Amino acid sequence: MPIKEDNILPKFLGGIMGDHDTTLYSYGSKNYECNIHLGRYLMELMENIPDTKWPFLMYDLIFRINNTRKIAMAYSLNKFDKEKINEYEEEYNRILELAKEENKKIKSSYYRTKKAKPLYNRLIKYKENHLYFMKDFKVPFDDNLSERDLRIFKNKTKISGGFRSIDVAQDFAKALSVIKTSIKRNMNPYNSIKNIFNNKILFS
Repeated sequence: MPIKEDNILPKFLGGIMGDHDTTLYSYGSKNYECNIHLGRYLMELMENIPDTKWPFLMYDLIFRINNTRKIAMAYSLNKFDKEKINEYEEEYNRILELAKEENKKIKSSYYRTKKAKPLYNRLIKYKENHLYFMKDFKVPFDDNLSERDLRIFKNKTKISGGFRSIDVAQDFAKALSVIKTSIKRNMNPYNSIKNIFNNKILFS
């Protein structure tokens, strides 16, 4: 299994965000769900079962919370007050109550059993994981930053056909990891690489 072979996640003690890959829930101290991906699943229901209101309402709620969070962060706030959090959670729960009733009336058995119901169940079971971002502003709304960081691998595969060997791929990944982490920590990547050769600790 790649996760165990890489031995990165088994040692990781922070929060992990993914697109509902439940394998990741075995690692890290906390797990977060990417809400951009949730928005895509809700959009699919909105486009294919437009008579059902709950996907529209849930989509509006999730992105409205994030927009309000951005405004709060602009004023140097790091979380919503308890009253605001309770207000959003109550609205979330009301939408799920509506979803429970509306899903019974979906005519297409495919969208009822394969799309709407699983997403409804997911929103119940993983409610906290989807809403972590509103309780702690340090938690991102989505995992788009990680996807952008990994896009360079996809581009390299398209342009040059990939890597000559697994060793080359691993060296490329290690170098990119140092560079990207340095940038995120406002450190000079060149100095970070130089410190590696001087046997200095890079990140603590």
